[in-house]
Amino acid sequence: MVASLTKTAAAEVAGRGTPINKDRIGTLHAHAYRALGFPKLAETKEYVEIWNKENSIYALTIPGGMASKDDGFDSFGGSAPGDKHLAAVNMARARRLPLDELPPSARKFSARWKQWKDDQGVYDFTDLIEYAGRDVFQAPGHPKVMFIDEAQDHDRLELDLVRKWGSAARGVERLVIVGDPDQNLYEWRGSDPEAFDDVALPEENKLVLTQSYRVPHAVWLKATDWIEKIKGREPVEYWPTDEPGEVRKGNISL
Repeated sequence: MVASLTKTAAAEVAGRGTPINKDRIGTLHAHAYRALGFPKLAETKEYVEIWNKENSIYALTIPGGMASKDDGFDSFGGSAPGDKHLAAVNMARARRLPLDELPPSARKFSARWKQWKDDQGVYDFTDLIEYAGRDVFQAPGHPKVMFIDEAQDHDRLELDLVRKWGSAARGVERLVIVGDPDQNLYEWRGSDPEAFDDVALPEENKLVLTQSYRVPHAVWLKATDWIEKIKGREPVEYWPTDEPGEVRKGNISL
């Protein structure tokens, strides 16, 4: 089984002639969705419209197009009244933080959201990971080998599911987790670069790819100087390409 964070990365793997059944390649959300028996999803146009009609004070942005089981990492980013509450609740769940530590308004939203999902018989995207981790003993298809890409951008809840499904007790003979904590991009949705490598591994189980095939020398030099300012970071040795490259300073506002 191959799992990635994004649909784009999963499609890239599937499109490279990988000799694996395409049902075994997808996002972790998609694998969890399959393992749970393809439940109805809350974060679709149909159900968000129902939610908004019944809960106008917590209205959510209606997804454009057809949301799917793969969209859990970036479904909501709008400015509707409930969006910030859903984001806060999902962030806490992703990081396995107690919901009772959220602000009162987010706790009220969380209680109403959960009750409404139960009434409708639907799962939200975080439920896919949470319930698969709680209720599903083995990954779908009972794989012998699991390969997890972009692991640094998976959150703690997702990585807990990966490690549960990837254990020898679940019939997995080899679990390969690939990622770079220095390239964590999704902390805004709950990912934690420390969750990637907070499990002690024997040194012989760690493999560092020391040669970059994309980063030219000037960029490598600047990036290395920058990243080494982070305290407590585990140093990783890697080398640039032979291209000299160029670093420019610009007045860009993000």
